[in-house]
Amino acid sequence: MDTRKELNKEHLYRRLVEAIAFILARAAEQGLPTLSKFQIMKLLYLSQVEALRFSGRPYFSEEEVPFIRGRNGPITPTYRAAVAELEAKGLIRVEPIDNPDYGYTRYDHKIIKEPDTFETPEGDLIFLAQIVNDYAGISQKELRAVVYDTEPMKARLQEEREKGVEIIASRLDLGKIALVPELLDAYSDEPEATEV
Repeated sequence: MDTRKELNKEHLYRRLVEAIAFILARAAEQGLPTLSKFQIMKLLYLSQVEALRFSGRPYFSEEEVPFIRGRNGPITPTYRAAVAELEAKGLIRVEPIDNPDYGYTRYDHKIIKEPDTFETPEGDLIFLAQIVNDYAGISQKELRAVVYDTEPMKARLQEEREKGVEIIASRLDLGKIALVPELLDAYSDEPEATEV
């Protein structure tokens, strides 16, 4: 067994665990004591999308934290194990709440105790804080609209329309995310045109 690969895999998974804890802690600071599973999944997805859009690099390893098409948009299968670990450590609590208006049980996630330290670099935590600032306080309907307006979801929805069927549990193509044009210009090897 390649020990370096196993250590790297653990580091990449740890990034997801820390992201969930940080998102919940930051949301609580903003007066949002709980977030639903739906909200957390979408914030994780938007972290990945925005990182690719603004830096050209994923926030999470796409191998370790894949995003697939679920019934309510993007989800990651590694989420459950990460949440179970946070619960086992007494850092978060997940409570099922009946939601008769919705017809399904809502799972409220609440930070109980922040981790003593985060291994995630401070710049990455600042980036995550901005994702929480921008999206955690909006309604689930608005959050869904934001997520469904991303390139990977628009491409998947187009494919589903063409085939006439939902394509559930298949990986989203994050390669569809375009770098912000201003950043392309800033990092281009092309010399800027000057006026004569």
